[in-house]
Amino acid sequence: MKIQTKDLNIVVVEKEAIDIYIDFIRLIKSTLQKPYFFQDYSRDELISFLDHNSYIYLFRYHNVYISSCMIIPTNKKYSFQKENEKVVEFGPQTVFEDVRGNGIQSYMIERLFQISKDLGYDYAVINIDQKDTYSYHNVLDCGFLKIGEIKEENGIKNTYYKDIRK
Repeated sequence: MKIQTKDLNIVVVEKEAIDIYIDFIRLIKSTLQKPYFFQDYSRDELISFLDHNSYIYLFRYHNVYISSCMIIPTNKKYSFQKENEKVVEFGPQTVFEDVRGNGIQSYMIERLFQISKDLGYDYAVINIDQKDTYSYHNVLDCGFLKIGEIKEENGIKNTYYKDIRK
């Protein structure tokens, strides 16, 4: 299905509506050919994220949720980071398969850049499964640079960062 990103509406998920996000993620995962790419969080973990300055977003197209993403503050120290510089992690981004190819993930990342910058963050970090070629190309197109790899229970992920102050 062809859509225009200008027609997307962003919805901030509050704790009271966390079940809407959880149901959305379940639905997305049920449609994925490779659901192991996706980082799964429990309800308690999601509420804890929200209690600790994280943000969860759903993107709506004509009153239908079609994608989601997260901003998660991190205390992890990176080699590119100087003292007092703040880093935010862009959590899982999901897009329904029938609307992929419309630039939605790149649009979400660009929105997260602006939101994170407005919140006072200096850098964004994102982890992408090595087998997820779509996300790999999207993060490179958005200006991220690879800084390493991490091994998680659902596979090896490449870690990328971007200076969002520019």
